[in-house]
Amino acid sequence: TTSKFGLTLLATTAGPALALVLFLCIGDDWSLAALRTVAVVGLALCAPPAPLLLGLRDVGADACDDEEADKEGDEGIARLILMADLISGFGSGMTVKFIPLFFKNRA
Repeated sequence: TTSKFGLTLLATTAGPALALVLFLCIGDDWSLAALRTVAVVGLALCAPPAPLLLGLRDVGADACDDEEADKEGDEGIARLILMADLISGFGSGMTVKFIPLFFKNRA
């Protein structure tokens, strides 16, 4: 749907836009302290959606009669999604395009 696409596009562009704003405020400084600030702000912004994710429940799953087991399953799935989001978030920043920067600083 159009609203889902709009929200996905907004979420995809919000991170790089925020990083751009932070680097404009900090300056063109690629020191470890500046990069740490950008990373910490990004991690801090991952925290508010986490309780929302953990609060989701699968209301359409009526196959399980044991409500306690169903609740534990929902929490396990939510935790798995949360960990996958964090891992992919870290991994998306570690791409091949930054390898020359690493070697430039080593030389």
